[in-house]
Amino acid sequence: MAAESVFIHVIISLSILLFSAKVFAEIFQRLKMPVVLGELLAGIIVGPYALGGLPLFDGRPLVVLDETVKHIGELSAIVILFVAGLEITPREFIR
Repeated sequence: MAAESVFIHVIISLSILLFSAKVFAEIFQRLKMPVVLGELLAGIIVGPYALGGLPLFDGRPLVVLDETVKHIGELSAIVILFVAGLEITPREFIR
Protein backbone atom coordinates (compact mmCIF):
# COMPACT_ATOMS: atom_id res chain seq x y z
CA MET A 1 0.00 0.00 0.00
CA ALA A 2 2.86 2.42 0.71
CA ALA A 3 4.33 1.96 -2.78
CA GLU A 4 0.98 2.85 -4.35
CA SER A 5 0.75 5.98 -2.21
CA VAL A 6 4.25 7.09 -3.26
CA PHE A 7 3.46 6.40 -6.92
CA ILE A 8 0.23 8.39 -6.78
CA HIS A 9 1.96 11.29 -5.04
CA VAL A 10 4.73 11.31 -7.70
CA ILE A 11 2.10 11.36 -10.46
CA ILE A 12 0.25 14.21 -8.73
CA SER A 13 3.49 16.18 -8.28
CA LEU A 14 4.50 15.75 -11.91
CA SER A 15 1.01 16.61 -13.12
CA ILE A 16 0.92 19.83 -11.13
CA LEU A 17 4.38 20.84 -12.33
CA LEU A 18 3.57 20.04 -15.97
CA PHE A 19 0.21 21.82 -15.89
CA SER A 20 1.68 24.94 -14.33
CA ALA A 21 4.55 24.94 -16.85
CA LYS A 22 2.11 24.82 -19.76
CA VAL A 23 -0.06 27.59 -18.27
CA PHE A 24 2.93 29.84 -17.68
CA ALA A 25 4.29 29.05 -21.15
CA GLU A 26 0.98 30.10 -22.70
CA ILE A 27 0.94 33.33 -20.68
CA PHE A 28 4.50 34.16 -21.69
CA GLN A 29 3.78 33.36 -25.33
CA ARG A 30 0.83 35.78 -25.34
CA LEU A 31 3.06 38.43 -23.75
CA LYS A 32 5.55 37.80 -26.59
CA MET A 33 8.23 36.65 -24.16
CA PRO A 34 10.30 33.45 -24.35
CA VAL A 35 8.21 30.40 -23.49
CA VAL A 36 11.16 28.76 -21.74
CA LEU A 37 11.22 31.56 -19.18
CA GLY A 38 7.57 30.90 -18.38
CA GLU A 39 8.25 27.21 -17.87
CA LEU A 40 11.21 27.94 -15.60
CA LEU A 41 9.23 30.49 -13.60
CA ALA A 42 6.43 27.95 -13.15
CA GLY A 43 8.94 25.46 -11.76
CA ILE A 44 10.26 28.04 -9.34
CA ILE A 45 6.83 29.16 -8.13
CA VAL A 46 5.09 25.78 -7.95
CA GLY A 47 8.18 23.81 -6.95
CA PRO A 48 8.69 22.15 -3.57
CA TYR A 49 10.50 25.18 -2.09
CA ALA A 50 7.68 27.67 -2.72
CA LEU A 51 3.93 27.06 -3.17
CA GLY A 52 4.40 23.34 -3.76
CA GLY A 53 5.88 22.94 -0.29
CA LEU A 54 2.72 24.05 1.46
CA PRO A 55 1.08 21.22 3.42
CA LEU A 56 -2.29 20.69 1.76
CA PHE A 57 -3.04 16.96 1.86
CA ASP A 58 -3.11 15.54 5.40
CA GLY A 59 -0.10 17.64 6.36
CA ARG A 60 1.91 16.46 3.34
CA PRO A 61 3.23 18.97 0.82
CA LEU A 62 1.63 19.33 -2.59
CA VAL A 63 4.85 18.66 -4.52
CA VAL A 64 7.32 16.13 -3.12
CA LEU A 65 10.91 16.19 -4.35
CA ASP A 66 11.93 12.54 -4.19
CA GLU A 67 14.42 10.64 -6.36
CA THR A 68 11.93 9.90 -9.14
CA VAL A 69 10.84 13.53 -9.46
CA LYS A 70 14.51 14.65 -9.36
CA HIS A 71 15.47 12.31 -12.22
CA ILE A 72 12.50 13.35 -14.34
CA GLY A 73 13.28 17.00 -13.55
CA GLU A 74 16.87 16.58 -14.72
CA LEU A 75 15.69 15.05 -17.98
CA SER A 76 13.16 17.85 -18.36
CA ALA A 77 15.88 20.47 -17.87
CA ILE A 78 17.90 18.88 -20.67
CA VAL A 79 14.85 18.98 -22.96
CA ILE A 80 14.13 22.62 -22.06
CA LEU A 81 17.72 23.60 -22.86
CA PHE A 82 17.52 21.70 -26.14
CA VAL A 83 14.29 23.48 -27.12
CA ALA A 84 15.79 26.84 -26.15
CA GLY A 85 18.77 26.05 -28.37
CA LEU A 86 16.47 25.28 -31.28
CA GLU A 87 14.86 28.71 -30.97
CA ILE A 88 18.20 30.53 -31.31
CA THR A 89 19.37 31.24 -34.84
CA PRO A 90 23.04 31.75 -35.65
CA ARG A 91 22.18 35.09 -37.30
CA GLU A 92 21.40 36.56 -33.88
CA PHE A 93 25.05 36.24 -32.89
CA ILE A 94 26.49 37.63 -36.12
CA ARG A 95 26.02 41.38 -35.81
